[in-house]
Amino acid sequence: GVTVENCSAYTASKCGVDAVTRCMAKDLGSHGIRVNSVQPGIINTPMVAQAIITNPQTIADWVANTSTKRAGQPQEVAEVITFLASDRASYINGAHICISDGY
Repeated sequence: GVTVENCSAYTASKCGVDAVTRCMAKDLGSHGIRVNSVQPGIINTPMVAQAIITNPQTIADWVANTSTKRAGQPQEVAEVITFLASDRASYINGAHICISDGY
């Protein structure tokens, strides 16, 4: 994930999600329940649209740090989640998937 200045609490919460994901995967795996998490990067959402209004340079900097120089689309995140929920991901458990285009 990304380390951002002055975001210690936010960063800690992301680490917490990762730890809880792994623990729950271990606890629930024997019951046939898989637990994974996703960490989206900059995605074109209403929240990001609002952030562009208040912090256009920050958003531009984040997008500039992605490998394709664009924000992701909600559908791109949805496709990963759909895959993780499918039988095709039956051996993926306790994973923390970063959907950030390399940023």
